[in-house]
Order: sequence, then structure tokens, then C-alpha cells
Amino acid sequence: MSDFDEAWRRCLEGLEMTGRRRRLRDVDRLGDGRVDSGAGPVLDFSSNDYLGLSHHPVLI
Repeated sequence: MSDFDEAWRRCLEGLEMTGRRRRLRDVDRLGDGRVDSGAGPVLDFSSNDYLGLSHHPVLI
């Protein structure tokens, strides 16, 4: 393993041990700016369509 790989492995292990490692989640898009990751629908402020304007009839 290269020094670079080893440094990243240690960094990721440190984040994991402190509970700060982020992981991507699969979500289902519900439309109008909402998503569901299994825990119930929530607003998605991280997308480009968090206001749900891509489906607004006045803008289409």
C-alpha cells in the first residue's frame, strides 16, 4: 500500500472511530423537493430543485 493510501486509510479510520465519517444514502425522489430514505419524507435542500420548481406548471 502506498504512503498516500495508508494516510487516507488512517484518516477514514479516525473519522469512523469518532462517528464523523459520512456515507452516501440511497433516496427515492418524491417530487416537489422531497425525498424518502426509508425514515419518512423530508425536504431535500441539497438538490438544485429543492423548491420543486422543475415540475411547476407555470415554469414548464
